[in-house]
Amino acid sequence: MNNDGETIYSVGHEIGTKAAERTEEQARAYCTCERQRIELANQPQILSLRAKIAVLKDTADDLESRIAKAAPPTEERARKRKVIFYWSIAALLAVTGFIFAVIAFEPFPLGWKSWLYCVGIAVVTPFLVDRMLESWGSKHLVKVIQTVACIAALVSVILLAVIRGDIFAEELTHESPVVSITTDDASATSAPPPPASTPAESFYTRTLCSLRLVMALLALAMELGAGLAVHEARRWSSTGENSATLGHELKVVQNEMIERGEALMFFETEGAVFEKSFWRDFYWSLLTKTVTGAMRKLAMIVIVFACLANSRLHAVDRLDVIVLPDLSQSVAAKDQSGKTEFQKNIEAVTGLLASLPAGSRVSVYGITDDSFGKPYPLLTAELSDNEGYFKERLSQGHRQLIRAWQERARTLQPQFSRTDILGAIFIASQVFAQKPPGRKKILVFFSDMRQSTRTLDLEHINPMRQQRGASLLEGRPMPDLSGVHIYALGVDANGVSLEYWRNLKNIWLTYFKRTGAAVEGYSVLRIIPEL
Repeated sequence: MNNDGETIYSVGHEIGTKAAERTEEQARAYCTCERQRIELANQPQILSLRAKIAVLKDTADDLESRIAKAAPPTEERARKRKVIFYWSIAALLAVTGFIFAVIAFEPFPLGWKSWLYCVGIAVVTPFLVDRMLESWGSKHLVKVIQTVACIAALVSVILLAVIRGDIFAEELTHESPVVSITTDDASATSAPPPPASTPAESFYTRTLCSLRLVMALLALAMELGAGLAVHEARRWSSTGENSATLGHELKVVQNEMIERGEALMFFETEGAVFEKSFWRDFYWSLLTKTVTGAMRKLAMIVIVFACLANSRLHAVDRLDVIVLPDLSQSVAAKDQSGKTEFQKNIEAVTGLLASLPAGSRVSVYGITDDSFGKPYPLLTAELSDNEGYFKERLSQGHRQLIRAWQERARTLQPQFSRTDILGAIFIASQVFAQKPPGRKKILVFFSDMRQSTRTLDLEHINPMRQQRGASLLEGRPMPDLSGVHIYALGVDANGVSLEYWRNLKNIWLTYFKRTGAAVEGYSVLRIIPEL
């Protein structure tokens, strides 16, 4: 018995080990193929995003160069004062450079030609410095030239101070005699031998090198300063583009680059993220399910797992979801980042589609100025009941659904001047009526909920009538929304008071209660509910 038991245990252990290895090999093969499929499917989006980012980068570089050349934002009077100031500095430094050149050419007998040379020397350096700064259009280059000119000027001033100190020292050590005494002594009449060198010659010899350096540094500082002054004068004289407007455009372009970069990173790493998530879930499942002797019961576990998976498919709470995004001009308002409420609603619809469970049916209808008379269907889809052992079929269905919605939403704009929410509600009630019973019904609005038609206008109603606005809906046909769960998301308060928003909320809550629906959420936020 003992030997037979050991033999049976050995066979069971071997079978369980090989079964586990086979399972891991198949899982690895599936994971590799799915990652490759995701990476290949994302290549078009990656190439498109890279091209768009490159275009935005060129636009940002162009705006930066234009900002560097544009006049700074200031008042007209202050701008004129700065122009006069910089042109005066430039003229003064140019004249000084001319005088320096005259002094340099004075020992040479060039005649009137030297004056032409001096004028050219005084003008050419500031002109070329200004052209270089305008061509490069770099704030860093301006800072470097300013720093070099400042250092040269400071060093020259320090050297001049040293020379002045030498002058004072020379005067103190070689003073002329206060009293001159003469005698009749013959020996006094004989003149002393002349010194080898006079004090003046010694002083000039000692300070000549410093003086040369001072002249060179001063010339460098004055020429660079004149060029910077001409550049600033021309910059402040410009009355073309406004640097503040260009700065705002640059910020918008940079924000768009950030969004494109985030999307690019998502597509580039989606395959690797899937692989890491797959193996994390796989090993975590093995870790949590493995107990002592689990390998001997592998066949039983597989059977139980298949049964549980099958029963879970039949236990799915199937949903009928209708989504109503607002396409009217009232959601075209922008926030601080420049994104409109319409764009936020479109992104929220994408998030809602990505959270649908297996077996769900979804319909998307646009809210227009005549939602009932001219229905505007945008998307209709149904997810398979079979989500897969690792939910890989559900993930694939989500990706296909999101891709179809993004392709459809690319052409949508908030173009309608009025908002017919009541008509969209009647369309939703008729769609729900055609669905088979036994399914959970969910109606999701992405709108500011401001009904605005010729027959009923809640957007421009005065506060007194709005407080009793629920009575405006009395006597109107009521759709049957019994058993429907309603979410009103993205109900923004842009341009309205808090009192208006609260009164509008009370109107709709009262109305939905009369239709038999249950309002699960009414918020300015777009937090996707757990479906």
